[in-house]
Amino acid sequence: MTGCDCPCISVAFAWIKPMSYQDLLHPWVIYRLNAHLKHHPIARFRQRNDAEAYLLVVKQMISQIEFAIVFDPPPPAIQIRSITEETAEHTSMID
Repeated sequence: MTGCDCPCISVAFAWIKPMSYQDLLHPWVIYRLNAHLKHHPIARFRQRNDAEAYLLVVKQMISQIEFAIVFDPPPPAIQIRSITEETAEHTSMID
């Protein structure tokens, strides 16, 4: 292990924290940008236009801070797992 106290998934020597189900449903994230490259998530949304509308309100309230809207897709571990499960199903059907 890497000494990490959180549950992680190993994918080709990369350690990825699994996303919660709520995070999977809301892939559009508004981040508050800091000068020291520590970005803090402010809110998550299902649709980009909801995130843009929320960002307009936040920028009117706090104009001196920078924000960014980012699409945060599921980690590759979820996609790899689904591909290997499909492959296993196809090989079991052939046998």
